[in-house]
Amino acid sequence: MLDDDDEAYELGILCWALVVVMGNLVARKIAAQSVTWAGRAKAYPRGSAKENTSYIVVASTAVGYLHATFVTVMAARVLMRLDPSEPELNEEAFGIWRGAMQVSMGFFIGDIFMYCLPLGDHPITSHHVVLFSSHVGVGSRAVMHALAPPHLSNFIMWASAAGYLCEGSNLFLNNRWFMLQFLKEHRPLYLLNNILLLLAYLASRVVWFPYIMHKVYEQQEAFAEGGHLMIWYFMLTGYVLTLLMSLMWLQLMLKNGVAAFVVIKAKSKKKSS
Repeated sequence: MLDDDDEAYELGILCWALVVVMGNLVARKIAAQSVTWAGRAKAYPRGSAKENTSYIVVASTAVGYLHATFVTVMAARVLMRLDPSEPELNEEAFGIWRGAMQVSMGFFIGDIFMYCLPLGDHPITSHHVVLFSSHVGVGSRAVMHALAPPHLSNFIMWASAAGYLCEGSNLFLNNRWFMLQFLKEHRPLYLLNNILLLLAYLASRVVWFPYIMHKVYEQQEAFAEGGHLMIWYFMLTGYVLTLLMSLMWLQLMLKNGVAAFVVIKAKSKKKSS
């Protein structure tokens, strides 16, 4: 049985999922009424699948931008307040991260229904499912105490918040997407954003994630002593999967080379006959 505290946590997740759904609907409406965006979408046949897809994508990207900003800031706040080696749960950090997890878990649920399922985006669905299953229990005091030794609660919270720092690179990724929708030729701001994107992506995912995995690996004995070795395997597997997904998306981003990624190539003009 869940206590009132955990019931409130679950209710908060569902409420934020509803907020994400409503946010997507509002964003689609705004996009449809926007002269700039609607002008692009109306290049497609009225009411066509391509027009509807255009509104779905821009709405999800806008809501995702807010989510990435929020969880990155909250993760930084938690990491600044938290000592993972302390045996007693840091209540201040836990309160911050609990609220952040309600928002983030709600976002994953809402985005699956509003973006992934309508467009059949299986990679993003997999990403959301992996992160949801890996982090949802961190916001529940009862779940953390049931699945891991109490003296490791701060470490589990640290590992969760540390992993979420990678969401910061999504801000530059979303910037890039919006720029590609509206820029007709290369701009220095586009180059700067993409350089920052690559640096943030490599630092927060390709370099930072192995470090987190190393810190989790060091706790194997501590988890085993409490009879919670399965949770240790689960944590490590979650970070391995996330790292592999990050490497896959990095390969997709750079499939045409770094130069093509950071610069908008000018379209060659056809010679008049």
